[in-house]
Amino acid sequence: MNDYIYDLDANLCFQVYTGYALSFDNAQYMCNYLTGGAGGLASLSTTKKFKAVQHFLRDKRKDGTYFWVGSEQSGNWDYHSFYYYVYYYYYGWVNKFHFYDYNYWSDSHKVDYKLWASGEPSGNYEQCNAITRRKNLELMDSKCSYKFDYICDIPVLEPDRPWQCDSDYVFHRESKLCFKIVHLKANAYQAQDKCSSDGYGRGRLAVLNTMEKFNHVKEHLIELGETRPYLVGATQTSMWWEWNEWNDGTLVNSAVWAHGEPSSIYEDCADLRREMGYKLNDVSCSYRSLYFICDIPI
Repeated sequence: MNDYIYDLDANLCFQVYTGYALSFDNAQYMCNYLTGGAGGLASLSTTKKFKAVQHFLRDKRKDGTYFWVGSEQSGNWDYHSFYYYVYYYYYGWVNKFHFYDYNYWSDSHKVDYKLWASGEPSGNYEQCNAITRRKNLELMDSKCSYKFDYICDIPVLEPDRPWQCDSDYVFHRESKLCFKIVHLKANAYQAQDKCSSDGYGRGRLAVLNTMEKFNHVKEHLIELGETRPYLVGATQTSMWWEWNEWNDGTLVNSAVWAHGEPSSIYEDCADLRREMGYKLNDVSCSYRSLYFICDIPI
C-alpha cells in the first residue's frame, strides 16, 4: 500500500495510526480492514522489526503515547498454577501471581524478554501488549479494553526464504535452518507426529547436525530467556551402548553433550535445558512430556 512504510533491513511494511484510539480487538479489526484483509496489528517478532518501529516513533513520528502492537499473553493452567492459586488465594495475594507467563506475537513467535520495559509484563489481568513513550518506547502489558493508538503491518515475503519453510518458523540463512519452538507438552513420539504435519509433511523434531545449527538454536533460546527443557531429534540407536544419532542418521557430535551426558542407556531421546548450558541431555522417549523444537529440512 502506498501509505505504508517499508523498512528494507527489517523486511517490515508498517504504518502508525494516531488520533482515533481503539481497544486492542478493535485496533486489530481496523488494521485488517485498512489493508483489505492482508494485515493486522504489527507483529514485531524480530529485534530488527522492533527497533525499526522504535526508531520511527522516536525520530519521525512524535505524536501518540501508547500504541497497540500484535502480541498478547497466552498460557496453560497446570498443577503448579493451581497450587499457587490456592496458596495465594488463602493469603490474599492472588494479584501478585502471574498464571499466564508466556507472551506471543501474532505469527506465533515468543516475545523476546529484552523488548519489555522495566517491570513488565506486570499483571495477569493485563493480557494485551503495547509500546509506550512513557517507558522508552519499550513493550508493556495492558488491559485489552483500554483505548490506544495502534501500529499495523502487512506480512512481507522474504525473497530468499525457501518455500518449504512455513511462515511461523524462524529461518536462519547462514545455516539454512528452518525451525520452530513449540510450547506444547508431548513425549518424543507425540512431538515427532506434531512436527511432521509442517513443511508440506516434511517436518520433524529438530536435527541440529552441524555446530552452526546447534549454536544458533542455543543462542535463540538464551535470547528469548527460555527456561524449560526442549526435546530435539536425537536418539540412541542401540539398546546395549550409548550410540546416538540425529534423526537423519548423522552422528551426534560429542561436543554438544552436557557434562556427564549421555548418562543412561535407558534414556534414548534428548533435550536441551538451561541448567546444562543448553547442551544435550538424554531423556526417556516415552515417559517425559516436554516442550519441543521442530525443523523442516531445506
